[in-house]
Amino acid sequence: MRERIQDNWDIGIRLSDISSGTAIVARCGKCSRKRQLDRRRLIQRFGRDARLLRLELALRCTGCGSETACRIELQAARRD
Repeated sequence: MRERIQDNWDIGIRLSDISSGTAIVARCGKCSRKRQLDRRRLIQRFGRDARLLRLELALRCTGCGSETACRIELQAARRD
């Protein structure tokens, strides 16, 4: 399945499409760990035009080490 996603990683939402009021959250489907990702650091590392599908391929869970179960979710940013 990862190969199929890799072939199509030029489709989907880009980092530059995501507003600053949206939180980018990585969630592991294996251990359910989740972590909010820093949008600016993602842009520095992958570029503004990087697609979320491509970023999912680069994710690895820091809890269980899974490289295949991590997904990106977009959520409304918390207002404190």
